[in-house]
Amino acid sequence: MSLGSTLRSVRERALGTLIRQVAAESVAEVRANIDEIERILANQGDAADEVAETIGRTLTRLSSELTALTAEVARLNQRLERFEQLGRADTHS
Repeated sequence: MSLGSTLRSVRERALGTLIRQVAAESVAEVRANIDEIERILANQGDAADEVAETIGRTLTRLSSELTALTAEVARLNQRLERFEQLGRADTHS
């Protein structure tokens, strides 16, 4: 093996090692970025679940309150009708 071919071989190995090292560092950096994005998306998903749960509880409460309010309005309408009937009965007496 000549000195020229030995130098080429050493240079190619050094270059190959350097390329593998840079590639490994790039892969590690990309992997860290992907992990961070996955974490952010998971947090957003958790937050969306919490918002949906809160909205669900609020809608359930509002539905219950609306049912109670509807019943109260019906009760008040019945009282109003009785008062109107009493008022008509008094004017006919």
